[in-house]
Amino acid sequence: MPKRISLKWRIEIAFTLIVAIILSVFAFSIYVFSKETQESIFFDRLFERVKTTADLILEKDELDSASFKKVEEIFTRSLPSETIEVYNSKNERVFSEPKNLAVPRAFRSWLDDVRKNRKREISIDDDQRAGILYVDNQGSFVISIRAHDRTGLLKIQKLKFLLVASLIISIVLTSTIGWFFAQDLLKPFNQVTRELRDITEHNLLVPSPR
Repeated sequence: MPKRISLKWRIEIAFTLIVAIILSVFAFSIYVFSKETQESIFFDRLFERVKTTADLILEKDELDSASFKKVEEIFTRSLPSETIEVYNSKNERVFSEPKNLAVPRAFRSWLDDVRKNRKREISIDDDQRAGILYVDNQGSFVISIRAHDRTGLLKIQKLKFLLVASLIISIVLTSTIGWFFAQDLLKPFNQVTRELRDITEHNLLVPSPR
């Protein structure tokens, strides 16, 4: 028959579990919030690249030489693993960078989705893709950019490591503190128990009259 867990161990386990759950929820919330914030910042950068692409590829005839040169300089500062594509209303690709970029099978549905919503963003594995429907006097175009947020992912990975390490250390410290807390909490009960054990049956017997 298994030995019953002592009251001291029960208090310590309960104390450790409660603190561990609270810290885990807190750490998970920080991680999710930080990850979503980082993705939002990178999507903003992608949409800036979309605008630059539109100015350079579709509006170059309407820009003066100084503005065109400035846009071109911005355009050359590409993001890590960046791919840029521009499609016309017939889903014909009119521009791509790199030049010989393969077209994924599911890309048609992405183009339809962008046309329907006028602006879309999705995460694909460790990459992010942003697209807009751009309409001018030449027609309607879908501009799509996909890139890898290398710096942002490294930050999130470091944050994840720090949160996990902090959580483990906190649980160990909590367990140690819980042990002393349980001992201190049970001191009065242990004292009473010892005193009761000292009272023997002999002490309780009333001497019989002679």
